[in-house]
Amino acid sequence: MKFMFTIHHDPKVMDAMPEKEMQALVDSAIEYAEEIRQSGHYIVSNALQRPDTARTIRVNGGKVSTTAGPFRRASE
Repeated sequence: MKFMFTIHHDPKVMDAMPEKEMQALVDSAIEYAEEIRQSGHYIVSNALQRPDTARTIRVNGGKVSTTAGPFRRASE
């Protein structure tokens, strides 16, 4: 069985974070990745761009539409 998980940090919090604190966060992520790599459970990881660069792509009835941002409609 495979699992995928995502970690989200509020960009405003990240921007305000002192460099030393940011480095500690990065270091802990690298350490955790190495731990699961050594256990044989690590497959792949990748960083995503900031949310303000996101685009949502929808296909409905063969018609493609895009929306700026990672937004969902309330009905979804």
